[in-house]
Amino acid sequence: MKNSLIKSISIGVATMLVGASFSAVMAEETTAEFTVTANLSVPGELNTQLPGVTAYMTNGNNPLGLGGYEAVAPTEPVADNAKLTVTSSGAMTLELNIPNPVFTLQQIDGCSNATIVKAIRDNEIYSSGAEEREGRITDVTIELNDNSGVYVFEDCVEFPTLLGVDWTVPLTLEVDLSNVTIPEEKAEPTETPVTSYGYADEEEETPAPEETETPVPTETPVVSATPTVAPTVAPTTEPTVTPTVAPTTSPTQAPISFTDVKDNDWFKSAVDYVSGNELMYGTTDTEFAPNEETTRGMLVAILYRMTGSPEVRYDGSEWYAAGRTWAMENEISDGTNMPNNVTREQLVSMLWRYDGSNEVESDMLNGFIDSNKVSDYAVNAMQWALESGIISGESDTTLNPKGNATRAQMAAMIMRYKNIK
Repeated sequence: MKNSLIKSISIGVATMLVGASFSAVMAEETTAEFTVTANLSVPGELNTQLPGVTAYMTNGNNPLGLGGYEAVAPTEPVADNAKLTVTSSGAMTLELNIPNPVFTLQQIDGCSNATIVKAIRDNEIYSSGAEEREGRITDVTIELNDNSGVYVFEDCVEFPTLLGVDWTVPLTLEVDLSNVTIPEEKAEPTETPVTSYGYADEEEETPAPEETETPVPTETPVVSATPTVAPTVAPTTEPTVTPTVAPTTSPTQAPISFTDVKDNDWFKSAVDYVSGNELMYGTTDTEFAPNEETTRGMLVAILYRMTGSPEVRYDGSEWYAAGRTWAMENEISDGTNMPNNVTREQLVSMLWRYDGSNEVESDMLNGFIDSNKVSDYAVNAMQWALESGIISGESDTTLNPKGNATRAQMAAMIMRYKNIK
């Protein structure tokens, strides 16, 4: 009996050890390597030297012809220049060379969906004559935390030796993942959420802290709020809204002078327009907060103001309550998730519905490498917005449809929309 018990225990332990070893082998992670196109750039709208021109740090070309590169500005993207390693669990690691010896990279960090895990510097001296920097970042290893293909680094320093001053311009990394096999657990959901109306709805965004605006006193009070976007419902009939605000290319009142909006900012005219027409207010008496993200509640409030703030019966005490009810009645929004951030594709979808949901024939969307990231519900709206000039790419090749819209972007799209009406 005793020997039988010992034998049974021994067999059980052995079985457990074999099973554990087998599980360890089966759980061993595998990797796959891909050669991909990855471009790191200063977007054209942030280029103060050549406004509208995107400058690529992954292109070695430079006006001095250093390093054996062409003596031209690095305004063209490169191809097949990076290595991407993908594990069986879906982790993605990008190895990227930064070759430009004149437009030097000194610091890069601050991305919400990617992490710098390694940055290699050389020890060369980079000089403008009056100013110099010791070393530059020549190679980076980056963990990509999603497969959006667009990664914006906010905490950056660039030193263009021809200018001799540091830039602190955010950099955009665009990675073409179209030929990369990504495990299913990393793939984006394909199911489209449905609203209470039964129409395809936008994906929910992360709730943003509720913002308040400081309204400008007017003779006719307007519902106070902070404008921005908030889409939700793709109506099958044209909304009954008829905008009553007369289209104009200039403010109807003197625009407010905000301390955080400079004369040379790309969004200056847009902020002047929306503040002068009382469509958007400042977050304080003196600040507009152009880079803050916007919410769905802000957008319905703006569209409501654009329509002349008609009388509606509404429940709730939120600053966007009247706009929310109006948007629901006109099938522009289902009224949910008002405090949530609004994305660029949601913003144009709301404007599109406000305009009547008209379909347009356009192939402009195909000109962007991340066009496949546009949600099905937003394709018609995005084509309409591109064809109408309401939205433009965040770079020459990317739309970033799922990126959260900033107050500056919101102001610009509202002004462009009003200018075409």
